[in-house]
Amino acid sequence: MVDLHDILMRPLVVGIVDGTHSAEAVRLAWALSRRFGTPAELVHAIPSAGLAGVGIPGPDMLALDDERRRHVWGLIASELEEFDGPPAPLKDLLRVETGSPARALLRRAQAIDAGLIVIGPHHRHGILDFGSTARALMSHSPCPVWCQTGDGVAPKRLLVPVDLSEDSRHAVLVAERLAHHLGASIKVLHALELPAAVGPPSVNWGGAPGYVASLDEIEHCRVGAEAALEAFLAECPTEAVEISCELVDEPPVQAILDRQADTDLIVMGTQGRGKLSSAVLGSVAYAVMREAARPVLAVPHPADLEQRSRLLVDRFHVTA
Repeated sequence: MVDLHDILMRPLVVGIVDGTHSAEAVRLAWALSRRFGTPAELVHAIPSAGLAGVGIPGPDMLALDDERRRHVWGLIASELEEFDGPPAPLKDLLRVETGSPARALLRRAQAIDAGLIVIGPHHRHGILDFGSTARALMSHSPCPVWCQTGDGVAPKRLLVPVDLSEDSRHAVLVAERLAHHLGASIKVLHALELPAAVGPPSVNWGGAPGYVASLDEIEHCRVGAEAALEAFLAECPTEAVEISCELVDEPPVQAILDRQADTDLIVMGTQGRGKLSSAVLGSVAYAVMREAARPVLAVPHPADLEQRSRLLVDRFHVTA
């Protein structure tokens, strides 16, 4: 089972559309591979000829798929030759698989016990459809998923949005290990949507429809959130890196996007449901991954991995 705390010490799997539209993901993976001495594999998926429904006999269809894979491999390899410094010969790095992109990436990640799946940013064309592929990876990947936007420079400023759940606590721990390896700093962000301050003081906090909170209640909630955030961070061993925190009254997705200009990488858990947040972190993570102009790392909780492994077999027929 992969140690999620040290994801940079494990092999990398990179999902690519082609050499041009996946440049960000490829450059990042090659930079990490060279820096940490870990293998990096590039995976491209093509649909099977059988999906065309033209009635090709089984052996002929397999032969046609093999021919198409070799042809596509050559096209992508020629584009990748324009890139500087691959960590190994392309024949050892590039794989062209038949099937859906999500299944191809999940199958390969499971096979080599990958520490990280890397995909490029949202593009509105190509077989690697960001929406379906990213959702499938976030739901089923046995390892974190890194969506790379921009160049492949190692991040120095990590933003970790939290909802005070166990999933976001684990994201902080993963960010700490990344920061330790990369010499980066961490900013922990907790977005708490407070109600509008209208109406007289009341002891019935937020229960009834149309209820409005008093200034005293809002301040009480804010103080409680600050204490909860402080207690949350006290349980995260981050003494080895520079860490700061911020509590804001803002919708989570907007709060994260508003702070991305000062961030090199956003690190998020994928399944958290915090008591103090109205948002499900999984949906927030996907929205941020789709909209952010900065790289996003989506981190599953270790407790989810056994169930994910079963789902890989049941839904995607993926085995190690």
